[in-house]
Amino acid sequence: MSKWASDGAVFIVDDEADVRESLSALVSAMGLKCQQFESGEQFVDYLEGWQAGIAVAVVDVRMKGMSGLAVLERIRGMYTTLPCIIVTAYADFTMAVDAMAGEAFTVLCKPYRDQELWERIVQALDKSEQAYEDYCEVGAINSRYATLSPSEIAVMGLLIRGVTNKKISHLCEISPRTVDLRRKAILEKMNVASVPDLIWKLARIGYSPSEQTFDAIDSVFASDEDE
Repeated sequence: MSKWASDGAVFIVDDEADVRESLSALVSAMGLKCQQFESGEQFVDYLEGWQAGIAVAVVDVRMKGMSGLAVLERIRGMYTTLPCIIVTAYADFTMAVDAMAGEAFTVLCKPYRDQELWERIVQALDKSEQAYEDYCEVGAINSRYATLSPSEIAVMGLLIRGVTNKKISHLCEISPRTVDLRRKAILEKMNVASVPDLIWKLARIGYSPSEQTFDAIDSVFASDEDE
């Protein structure tokens, strides 16, 4: 069973109370948690303290105050685990383009069947679940990276660039045995079995060696050319 079946939530954003209640009844009947918001502003304010999780937002386009498209613009790129379904009775090409530019999951035109909305919610929750797994994985990698000492980070930056242990020993002014010990500690702390695995995990968090590391590597290659 998908994790969202027990942990997923649906946020309903609409300025019409009867619409919110109707959608809430549908979602609750399917066994999901539901939370209502009467305006785009209220929803955006709520998200400022929201802890990322498995969820989908169903947002009406035409609302008093902040429109559904304005909501998308405000939160774009900030909540990767929260796909948004845009609902409108006035769909046109320009609006659809704006919604997609705002990274809407899909646009649903009124009137729609309950089953049609439910299918979109399920699809969005599947996407949210995958995004949340990625979010948690990246968080775990960042937490492991934070346990590395400055000296281990220095050695790691050289390791992932293919510098040999002997040259790392020379550059860092430490013994070959110390290089081996730091290499072992790095792999253990990052929970990987090899340097290629380490490179893959670091890529997941957007890691890049420091300028000092690149300078050190350049000096290694320069010495090789002189030999």
